[in-house]
Parts: sequence; structure tokens; C-alpha cells
Amino acid sequence: MMTTTSVPVLPDPESRTPHLGVLDFLLYTFLLLWCVSPPLNYSLFCRLGALAAIALLAMRIMLKAAASKGNRWLIITFPLLIAIVTGLSLVFHFFIYVINTLIFLSMSVCAWNTYFTPPSPTQRRLFLTITFAVCLFWMYRTYSVLGIDPHAMRAMIRASEESMYYASLGAGGYGFLYALVLMFPAGLGVVTNRKEPASLRILALVFCVFTAVLTSKSGYFLALLLLIFSILFFIINQFAKNRVIILGFVLVFGVIGLVFADDILEFLIRGIDVPGIRRKLHVVQQMLNNDVDVEGSEFANRSERYTRDIQLILSSPIWGKLSFDAVGKHSHLLDFAAMFGLPMAFFYVHFCWRTLKNFINRHNSALSTCILTAIFLLSMNSLTYQFGGALFILLPIFASGIKDTAEADGQETGKIEQETKGA
Repeated sequence: MMTTTSVPVLPDPESRTPHLGVLDFLLYTFLLLWCVSPPLNYSLFCRLGALAAIALLAMRIMLKAAASKGNRWLIITFPLLIAIVTGLSLVFHFFIYVINTLIFLSMSVCAWNTYFTPPSPTQRRLFLTITFAVCLFWMYRTYSVLGIDPHAMRAMIRASEESMYYASLGAGGYGFLYALVLMFPAGLGVVTNRKEPASLRILALVFCVFTAVLTSKSGYFLALLLLIFSILFFIINQFAKNRVIILGFVLVFGVIGLVFADDILEFLIRGIDVPGIRRKLHVVQQMLNNDVDVEGSEFANRSERYTRDIQLILSSPIWGKLSFDAVGKHSHLLDFAAMFGLPMAFFYVHFCWRTLKNFINRHNSALSTCILTAIFLLSMNSLTYQFGGALFILLPIFASGIKDTAEADGQETGKIEQETKGA
């Protein structure tokens, strides 16, 4: 009698357990709730709890990496990167300005832990349900506060007494909104996946709609642009798996956008009732028509800050300036390279890339859209630790439900071999 056995092909089968442990699941849930719950952001108890959770996960992942033949490099590179950033910032007195970077880096242990011990389908669905539901609750609270003060989210761009007051009311600011933008493609991925439970798909759809509405009301122009980009790139990538075809679509849309830019901007200006975003759209329209001097505008300010970082990098490409005061403070990647030098910046980016590469290999529109959105965001804006919750906790757990192309091919090969032997 012919039997068929599925033989999965995994990079390190001896280092992976069947599913995520209960303790790890609870730690993930706590960390993500801390990231997306505005009142918890300013709680000293929650901050200490988050650091303890990260430390515990780090110790666990170091032990798992030690048992994995192909990932022992993690035992050296992760502590080394943390130690260098911490040591230099302490010696040169700018440690307080790299705390977000250190927390962001530390959250990468969650992604590695998910890779070694992926969650079960039930755990994955439960985690996604909790995430979308909690985000919806705080989006509702934020929207309520915007009804009282339309500029509340913009006022929370920096830590201040005003930010703490709005957070106590349940309103999210800069970190909360951009974390939602980074999670948005995962929501689209759940909505368009027919294999997901209907209840989860409906919840994800509501999450996506609320995220789009809140982004349009937030006053953050770049967040709105990134959200629009995410939707367009997701749709293109969903229907065109070939990279050449995707590039062709991007070029076509780019040309259409340039040709009809004035009409598109006029339509957006009339349709959006957020004064801050309308003002920026109007400036862009005037720039295209050569009707205004952009000096003093936010676009000029961004350009000046990016240029400052580039000049600092060119003046000290190896060692960096080892100072936060001199950098532009408007692009995380440029700021990091200006502070620590290009070799350290390469080390940092390579570590983050290698961490997420385990999940990028799964060819999926949501994953590629999320990673590309993160690259744009970190290139053009400052970092906050909430980004780590989206990239290193939610994204890997979402990706765990998507089979790797190589793994799927290996399963098919295993089936054919077993059928041949059985015959």
C-alpha cells in the first residue's frame, strides 16, 4: 500500500520546537501591549516590566542560538552591538538619546525566538486577534481626543507634560501612529487571505479602515503618504509576483502621477479637512508650479537636516561624531551613521536585515510591503521603540502562518520521494 509522508525542510530542525511556549507568548503579548497602549508608554512599572521581559527573552534566545549550528553568530553579534552602542553613548554623554535604539535592537530577540519556536496556528490567531482588538480600542480613544483637540497627535511628537496628559486620556501620538502604519500591511495580508478565519479577517478589515481614517486625521503628512504607498504597493505586489512586472507598474504609476500631479493634489486638498496636511499639500502643489519659495517650509527643514547628516558622515565616515547634538535628528539611519560612523551603521543595518530576512524569504505581499515601508520610514523619520513591536513581534508572528517557498518546495520533493519508494 502506497503511503504519503510530508517531509518538511527547515534550516535548523534540531533547534526548533513545535510551538511557542506559554511564557514566551505572554511576554510577547505584554511587550506589544506596552508598545501600542499610550497610557502604558509612560508607566515606570510597565517600562521596568518591558526591560525585564526583553532581558528574559534575550537569555532564552542565547541558549537556543548556542544549540543551533547555523545561528551561533547571534551569541556574539547581538551582545556586541548592544555593548558598543551603550558604551560609546555613555562615554560621550548621549546615552539618553539612544535609549529608543537600544530598546528597538533588544526587541529583535523576539523575532529570533519566533524563528526558532514558531507559534501554533491557535497561538498565532489569538495573538493577531488581541493585537488588532487592542489597537482598535486605543484608536477609538485617540479619535475621541482628536474631537476635543484636532492637534493632539501632533502635540505628542515629543515627550512632554502635554504628551503625558493626552496619553492619560488614551490618545496615541507619533510612535503609536507609525507603529499602526507598519502593522497596516499585515492587516491587509489577513484580510486578503481566504485561509484565515472569517472573524479574524473582519477584525483585520476594521483595523485597516480605522488606521486609514486615523492617519488622515492625525496631521502627520508622511504617515499618510506611507499608508497610500503601502496600499498601492500591496495591490501591485498581490497581482504581479514578477519583480520586472512590479517595477513596470511602479514606473507607469510614477509617470501618471507626475503628469496629473496638479489635478491629484487639488483633489486631495479639497477632500482632506486636516489643516496641517492640506497646508503641506498646497506647498507641494505650489512647488510643482514654481509659485513659491520653499525656504522656511518643512520640506526645506527636512532637506537641511538630511544634508547636515550627510556632511557629518563625509567629514568622519569611520568613527562618526559620537555626539547627538550635531546630527540632523530627522532620519534615524542617517543620524546613526553620523553618530557612530559608516562601519557601525552597516553592522547595525545588517543585523536588523539578517533578523528579518528569516521572514522576508516568505514571498508575500504583506511582508514585502511592511519591510519596504519600514525602510522608507527609518530613512526619513526618527526612531521610537514602538517600531520594534511592529517589526520584531507582530511581523514575525504574522509571517509564521505563511509557508516559506523553499519549505513548500521541500515538502513537495519529500512527498514525491516517499510516493516513489512506496510504489
